[in-house]
Amino acid sequence: MWRVVFRSHQRHPLRLVLVCLAISVGVAFLAGTFILTDTDHQSVSATSEQAYGHVSVAVQGHRSSSNLPGLAGFVPVPESVLATVRGVPGVAQSQGEVDGYAQLVGADGTLIGGHSSTAKGISVGPVPNLRPFVLDAGRLPSSPAEVVVDAHTFASQGWHLGQPVRVATSQPTQRFTVVGTVTSRRSSDVLGSTLVGFTVPTAQHLLGTPASYSVILTSSSPGVSEQTLAGRVASAVGPDYFVLTGQTFTAGIAAISSTGAPKFTTILDVVLGIALFVGALVIFNIISILVAQRRKELALLRCMGASRSQLYRSVLGEAAALGFLASGVGLCLGRLGAGWDPDAPARPPAEPAQFSANGDPTELRLLLSLRYRIRIDLGLPEDDYDRLLDELPSGPATPAGEG
Repeated sequence: MWRVVFRSHQRHPLRLVLVCLAISVGVAFLAGTFILTDTDHQSVSATSEQAYGHVSVAVQGHRSSSNLPGLAGFVPVPESVLATVRGVPGVAQSQGEVDGYAQLVGADGTLIGGHSSTAKGISVGPVPNLRPFVLDAGRLPSSPAEVVVDAHTFASQGWHLGQPVRVATSQPTQRFTVVGTVTSRRSSDVLGSTLVGFTVPTAQHLLGTPASYSVILTSSSPGVSEQTLAGRVASAVGPDYFVLTGQTFTAGIAAISSTGAPKFTTILDVVLGIALFVGALVIFNIISILVAQRRKELALLRCMGASRSQLYRSVLGEAAALGFLASGVGLCLGRLGAGWDPDAPARPPAEPAQFSANGDPTELRLLLSLRYRIRIDLGLPEDDYDRLLDELPSGPATPAGEG
């Protein structure tokens, strides 16, 4: 029976190619959508981890009835709690952060990014490691009339440092001067579709948290774990506030960012549902057409003594084989389509590795031996390798104070 199926495809190679192509396109569409959706969610999570990676403990109020997105939806934490947290043993650094809605207004009077609930306003605290961003250009705001904005918006609008801008908040729209740009710690992404950073008093006034913060962030002293510090802080501030470890707080920020926001994520979720339906429908229709085109052939096999179960197994086996092979091609196409970015810059060449002959000779000898195998990729000249290897003494290292 399988020989008959194989001969049938030999007689109709064009039909076989078109069937495989149709299945591959359907699978590629589905796979590409899955990859794009998952990549977008992972990007949000990675940005959150980078933004608050140095936070050991966070203190925030209970969920409020305002239904505002992000940290603005929690009851503010009074400034007095920050003083209490700073006195807890094991707290290395701490600061309050104010979050709320703030959106930049373009030159034409429209909101940059559209009517987005994820346009983020934030206070610029005094502790660099506890800020969810890093300074990219310019300086941080030092007066109520100054702000920093995310580098992506700054570049897309063609602004310059010293640019006067308008910012829409829950208060009447006000004018500010852009004195710097910020990014996340490893990319140009920031939490929110746009980001505006104010001085702490200005943020407290504009974002609706006078004399209080949206959250208090702390870092721990060396040797103090997040769980230990969280227990100490919880005992100090009492049951009126949530005390979260840095890992829990970061996961919550990632969840908030994924659900609030970017419109692109919502679009991808819709496209994913459509892709599931369309992909399944395309493959089902292709197999149905394939069986319909072979109706006479199947009827002839039935007349020659083939049983119904034999025909049934041959059709299912053929569909499974074609689906398996074409799906593999479709997965590759989907991966290429989802990963290809025509505007992505070329990856810079790797910088030559720098090694020092100081330290444990045995460890350095092993390291250089391993690195030699990928010397060309690292850009380490062979002469440098030989020179460093010859300079190492033989035998194990002698501990300090012996021999």
